[in-house]
Amino acid sequence: MRIGLVGGMANAMYCFTRVLRQQGYDAEYVEDEQDAFPMSQPLWEEVPLTLDPSRFGSELLDVRGWRELASSNGWHEPSWIVRPEARPRKLDLLRAGRAARWTGHSELRTLYRYLRALEPVVDRLRSYDRLVVCGIRNVEAMLSGRPYVFWPHGGDVHIVPFRSDSGFDRAFARLSRAAILRAEVAGTHDPTIAAGMEKLGRRGPIPYLPFLVDIDRYSPGQPTTPVAVEVAGQAAGRRVVFLASRQDFYWKGTDRFARAFAATVKAGAPLYLAVTPWGADVEATRRIFADAGVLDSVHYLESAVSKPILRDLYRISDLVVDQFTVTAFGSLMLEAMACGTPVLINLDLDAFRSRWPEFVPPPGLRASTEEEIEAVLRALVDVDAGLSGLGRASREWIETHHGPEKAELYVGGAG
Repeated sequence: MRIGLVGGMANAMYCFTRVLRQQGYDAEYVEDEQDAFPMSQPLWEEVPLTLDPSRFGSELLDVRGWRELASSNGWHEPSWIVRPEARPRKLDLLRAGRAARWTGHSELRTLYRYLRALEPVVDRLRSYDRLVVCGIRNVEAMLSGRPYVFWPHGGDVHIVPFRSDSGFDRAFARLSRAAILRAEVAGTHDPTIAAGMEKLGRRGPIPYLPFLVDIDRYSPGQPTTPVAVEVAGQAAGRRVVFLASRQDFYWKGTDRFARAFAATVKAGAPLYLAVTPWGADVEATRRIFADAGVLDSVHYLESAVSKPILRDLYRISDLVVDQFTVTAFGSLMLEAMACGTPVLINLDLDAFRSRWPEFVPPPGLRASTEEEIEAVLRALVDVDAGLSGLGRASREWIETHHGPEKAELYVGGAG
């Protein structure tokens, strides 16, 4: 069975392809040339990179530019990354129109050029026996006529299917909804996304489909990248806390953590905080630390860093801090736990259990309010709090519930 994976969002499908191939499957990653965001490039997974944080949220380079950067860093793409080539054929616009339930010729004209741009990808996807897709690439999967598994990341369920600002948005939203409904399998490890798919008309039960973690790559170990080595040295024996989530008060609740950390350090706790330098509220977070007089216990990374550096930062940390507003988890928590480091996050475990009764909660430190976060940080200092045992348990949970063996759920169906 030949398996094609497409969807660049945060490199999810590239990471999935790596794991599938490790498990012996004939899998290829079909490059998403429409996504030039840094975190969506395979290079971001493979090469230690630092980028200007003020530009991290933008499309710094086009796809060709990213390839040139990879080559200059000595990384050559594996043969299982494929790039669709245009062929002299016409996309089945009638099928697309029926899927979107278009009501007028103006909408057809609005999408014509976009759909023409999809032809090479759709053509390539037809060559596989099975597809695994995320994001709006589910539209190409639907148009290919091949059976596909849809693994959404969030915006492809909560935002895109409801856009209505223009004729293009409205027509593409209908295409997106149709692609969600027509997937052979549509699953997730996020109960809020599962609820979103049901809201769009996807019949339940929505299966639990785990993010696949490469546990050989994400594992305990000694840091080798200069950024992580520097942070470990500057901590000077203090417990290292790594705020890995982006600085965003609305989406991530970073302000709650910042105030809790400031209060804990002001009370005398020997903690040292490393902070990612990107997000909408970087300066606002910095002001919280400055106003509290604790900036000497905070190290802002000078640059946004790629996965090999992040992996080393997970390894040198006593605690990795994720998010507090959204009550589900993503790859950040999973990859940090795979490195044997406890993670502090806010999870609505009742939502997980009510949807998937067999769900086994991850071992970890959970908090939502500023007071709860502060209590965790105090415990981090007062006693060992079983952190080494918690780190081992975190790693074991990843191996069992998000390890490579779970690849079979994507290949043979779920549930």
